[in-house]
Amino acid sequence: MVTRLGKALPLGVPQDLVEKGRYLDGLYIPTRYPDAFPEGPSA
Repeated sequence: MVTRLGKALPLGVPQDLVEKGRYLDGLYIPTRYPDAFPEGPSA
């Protein structure tokens, strides 16, 4: 979710922030919402 929001911003997001967002997605979303991503986890 964090990764998707960062990529949706109209300004450029540094790649290191995208990677950190992907890491946070991997920790938070599956533990809070096991079926949050129908396509699977973003990591």
